[in-house]
Amino acid sequence: MLRCKTGARGWPGHPARFPTDGDFALDGGRIHRAGPHRLTFGNIGIYDTALFRELPRGVKLKLLPLYHDWIARGLVSGERFDGPWANVGTPEELAALDRTLTAHKA
Repeated sequence: MLRCKTGARGWPGHPARFPTDGDFALDGGRIHRAGPHRLTFGNIGIYDTALFRELPRGVKLKLLPLYHDWIARGLVSGERFDGPWANVGTPEELAALDRTLTAHKA
């Protein structure tokens, strides 16, 4: 979903997959915080380690403020992802995905 010139590329998906008004806007391959074509952040990304070089080691940090900074600096690009995707933000969601995948194996 996110890509920076110095290091991150991301793939937002359609907001209908996860009901919100979207997390970021995608326009001409660039990610913006606001805009008409808002998509849900699918947590798919490629990041250059240079983006994290100055961060403190051994300290838990939230990524959203970092994304906002990178976006504001024009470092983030992306493309829309319409492939298979599942939200696994909780143990219950992970278990549900596991059941679905296991059922498809049978």
